[in-house]
Amino acid sequence: MGQDGAGRGGTGQWITDAQSVTLTGANGYLREMPVVDENAEDNPYLRDPPTDFEPVEGLSPEEAREQVELLREAVREHDRRYYVENDPIIADRTYDALFSRLRELEDAFDLARPDSPTRGVGGEPVEEFDTVEHVAPMLSIEGSGDEADVREFDERVRREVGPVDYVCEPKFDGISMEFVYEDGRLERAVTRGDGREGDDVTRNARTIGSVPQRLHGDYPDFLAVRGEVYMPKDAFQAYNRERIERGEDPFANPRNATAGTIRQLDPAVVAERPLEVFYFDVLAASDLEDSHRAELERFPEWGLRVTDHVEVVDDIDGAIDYRERTLEARDDLDFEIDGTVIKVDDRDAREELGRTARHDRYAFAYKFPARAEVTPIVDVAVQIGRTGRVTPVALLEPVDVGGVTVSRASLHNPEEIAEKNVNVGDTVRVQRAGDVIPYVEEVVEKESEGHYELPDHCPVCDSAIERDGPMAFCTTVRSEERR
Repeated sequence: MGQDGAGRGGTGQWITDAQSVTLTGANGYLREMPVVDENAEDNPYLRDPPTDFEPVEGLSPEEAREQVELLREAVREHDRRYYVENDPIIADRTYDALFSRLRELEDAFDLARPDSPTRGVGGEPVEEFDTVEHVAPMLSIEGSGDEADVREFDERVRREVGPVDYVCEPKFDGISMEFVYEDGRLERAVTRGDGREGDDVTRNARTIGSVPQRLHGDYPDFLAVRGEVYMPKDAFQAYNRERIERGEDPFANPRNATAGTIRQLDPAVVAERPLEVFYFDVLAASDLEDSHRAELERFPEWGLRVTDHVEVVDDIDGAIDYRERTLEARDDLDFEIDGTVIKVDDRDAREELGRTARHDRYAFAYKFPARAEVTPIVDVAVQIGRTGRVTPVALLEPVDVGGVTVSRASLHNPEEIAEKNVNVGDTVRVQRAGDVIPYVEEVVEKESEGHYELPDHCPVCDSAIERDGPMAFCTTVRSEERR
């Protein structure tokens, strides 16, 4: 996850049929994997884990130790799949529940260990790239979706350093990276990895238009900044539609598309895909500003792109109000966010607050609730099957459906589209058939005229599309299949 909370960013998981799960692989594409994990039978927290736990007070020390070991094993595996493989098998809220339970048991029964997942940032560098140590740790941000936890963070900050201003920023849901400039030249771009070291993907980063090869203006001799690489939502949907209509596998969601792209071994592949970067923090510099806001103000002077959705407030009420307004504006942004980040502005106060092994103590992520089942259709792609059957696929704003993040859903056939009167721009309810295949159940808010109409010609071969009862077929592919 980009500006990380205790949990992770978007999952990109969705299920296609009763025998297989479609997950995002290391290249960012959807791929088939067996449902049954080889360790799933032994560890209940690996696949479809329970999140309703018995109260801590009801556990014996032996039961607590056993549950802690299972949770540690599961969290490590979920971290590996998320940070290294880029194919998570549980939703973020489920991961957060497992992580919180593990930390709760370790605290209650004095079971903390230096090698526990609660004591460090998950993830390991992949083997294909050189491993590089960060110039400064790229830690997580403690986070929660509860206002009470945000106020508790504020009380601790004021208790330790006195009154402060906060810088409020969107919590980007992309890939966090370190960019190192020496004498104004880009020397290194490194993925976050495990927070201490990551993958050197400099050649790939150089293909991204918003990554300056040289800084502008009066820049420091040495500068290491943290940025978020992401794929804009509009570009993601357009690129996905092209892939589907070419008969290729689509990306799961913008974050996973970004993760798979930045790890491509061929920079030419990266250059073809629409990646962007926002820069949001200084990791190290030969000349540091006195405040975070001053740093952000200098970034554009140096050619480093920043979001214009940043505000400085003088108390926690202002930060909470910022979060509520940002939540309302979330769907209007062209980049994915999953909360806001509240950061102490003054650098000396930050240093005094310090950090733990896992996160900086001067910042807090105020998370958004997961989108639940209702979401807008941003586009419709046409998929051509082996027999020539035409299947319209709704491309969605990512939405949580039964603990799984869904970004596309079947519209089945032209007859069903007409019956439901569904079109691009409509807000719809998404369900999973048999808790497996995502489909559009109904229109919740009608935002467009009429219903979606299939194109007259196949997007793959430009042959005519013909109707056969409720179905539609590409005439060329169908005739070849019948030979």
